[in-house]
Amino acid sequence: MNILLIDFQADYGSYPNEKTAAEFAGKNHAYASELGTESSNDFFRQFFAVDFIESEEIFYAKVRGSRRPDGQLGAGEAIAKGECGFAYVLWEDALKIPDEGPLLITPMIPGKREFDYELSKEHYGKKVVILRADGMVETLRINSD
Repeated sequence: MNILLIDFQADYGSYPNEKTAAEFAGKNHAYASELGTESSNDFFRQFFAVDFIESEEIFYAKVRGSRRPDGQLGAGEAIAKGECGFAYVLWEDALKIPDEGPLLITPMIPGKREFDYELSKEHYGKKVVILRADGMVETLRINSD
């Protein structure tokens, strides 16, 4: 995922965001109709729109409600609900992200801004996994609070 984000930033001047989604949709890119701005899945579809990847597997992580991607990449099927296990951290100004700033986090409770403590206890050793802007992957212990 880090390489995808780095390549995307190098080619388009920022990480996937609302502005890049609108730009791709306006140019009739493939997946243009699927480039929403409501979920991590929406932003990750931009990688497909610009032909950076051809598989959904990289988006899988064991989280509540997730399932392995089915490989279906047609309209309305790429990274369908439940096929992404990462929360994407959307920064207001993608050019001012500190090196230690988080980009991806798991496990999170789907649709909320909360760590999934029970899942982390069961599968991640009571830790959360964070991909930072500097490319480092960090694991931090979390508690039930």
